[in-house]
Amino acid sequence: MDGQISPPRIDFGRPPRRPCWPTTNPTPYTISRTELRFQLAPNATRVIAKLHMSARGTAQDMVLDGEGLKLRRIEIDGVALSDHRLTDTTLTIPASAIPSGEFMLETEVEISPAENTALEGSICRTACIVLNARPRASARLPSTPTARCDDAV
Repeated sequence: MDGQISPPRIDFGRPPRRPCWPTTNPTPYTISRTELRFQLAPNATRVIAKLHMSARGTAQDMVLDGEGLKLRRIEIDGVALSDHRLTDTTLTIPASAIPSGEFMLETEVEISPAENTALEGSICRTACIVLNARPRASARLPSTPTARCDDAV
């Protein structure tokens, strides 16, 4: 082709393709504000998350993903929540525990960046901690960390 780049082929006989996300359904909850606080340590970093939320329509069970997390605390509107299910990869809050209208979900989890070998989430290297935050929809797609460091630091 003599080094020329051909223009993209457009097929006017088909409707435009939508991005390929794992799900195209809206989430059952909206988040109006997110507050994150990190207490960094290589072996026991604490992450405190406050999510100001409301249900879209009727409340459904809320399933939160997370691998390698130790749940330390969970509250809704400042009240400790004992009605939840915890597995190695998910935290499920039943719809019956979720108030109508706006509410604040607060979680405190402990992670170990030094033990993270998946290169996702919080990663610890010789002299720094790298936070790699991505939306759930792109959880397995390549991404760029929010901070980088040199092991020689």
